Amino acid sequence: MTRVITLVLLFTLAIVFHGQIETASQNVGLSFTLSKMMPYVLQAVFLIILLIESYRHLLDRFSNTLRRVIGLLILAVGGGIAFAVHPIYQGDFQHEYKPVYFKGNSLNDLNDGLTMIALPGCPYCYERVEDLNRFVELYPNQEVFIQVVNQDSLALEEYQERTSDAIHVSLVKNEPSVKLLIGERYPSFIFISSGNHQGMIWNNNGFGVAALDFILEQ
Repeated sequence: MTRVITLVLLFTLAIVFHGQIETASQNVGLSFTLSKMMPYVLQAVFLIILLIESYRHLLDRFSNTLRRVIGLLILAVGGGIAFAVHPIYQGDFQHEYKPVYFKGNSLNDLNDGLTMIALPGCPYCYERVEDLNRFVELYPNQEVFIQVVNQDSLALEEYQERTSDAIHVSLVKNEPSVKLLIGERYPSFIFISSGNHQGMIWNNNGFGVAALDFILEQ
């Protein structure tokens, strides 16, 4: 009984400290993808061990059919709680981009490295600022930029206040070409390798932790 209670407590703590587990995994050098998965893996391990211990010490007096039903309920309720508190969204693990080739002077308005094209007052853009802040905190040698459309100086100041000093924030220079490039989807992300006229563009849903790992490999 003590083991069961301990496992319930560990499972609960893995849910409560989900974000801290992910952050700690990043701090010890795991990839963004593995770090994102780690809290879910721990929760699954604790839940499975809890099921095994329940079979051994709590459900041994019941019939096999009833044990299976209760076991399925334990998995369904436990898994349901875990994913209800920390759902997995469609874009969390995505790496869906389109390649682009820059001709002539079209590259002059963008920078080598990773650039987020942001819209004034965009809540999804603000959420991604936190991701970029974390990215440059872990990998300060990465070149990261934020460019704001609509020539909105107040929005520019707001992004600067939210953004790490390691991230360069500016207004988009050539709005028509950039808006055409990203299809006016915000935020969008553009990565250009140093000295290379080829780049990659992600929309918000396609830019998950796998995309960050990909950029680190370039």
